[in-house]
Amino acid sequence: MMLGCANQRTERFCQDVLKREELMQDPRFITNQDRGQHVEALEALLEELMADKTVDEWLALCDSAGVPAGPINDFAQAMQDEHYLARGMVQEMEHPVIGKMKTIGFPANSQRHRRKFAAPRRFCPAHR
Repeated sequence: MMLGCANQRTERFCQDVLKREELMQDPRFITNQDRGQHVEALEALLEELMADKTVDEWLALCDSAGVPAGPINDFAQAMQDEHYLARGMVQEMEHPVIGKMKTIGFPANSQRHRRKFAAPRRFCPAHR
């Protein structure tokens, strides 16, 4: 899962989501620079603290606390994601070798400028 915990959101995440406000007193994690210098320790600590709930449970807690967060999807999950589908990011095209296929489209779209793939990517010679 991806967390958007920069600045005051980090404090909100530690207090309201993790219920561990003492983490913000740890000298390794007080500022963004401190957290950046100790990112491995922070990630290990978060993995340990967050192991007891599912991603969906953590996402709900983050959402209720106003902390930006989202799942990290594999390809199959992305193809079924309601947001990707609603934004028209799942595109279907005809591939000259494998036939009809679905793929993920461009992430940067707007209402006026919908981008589509003109043609599928060619296979690498190693994959023929």
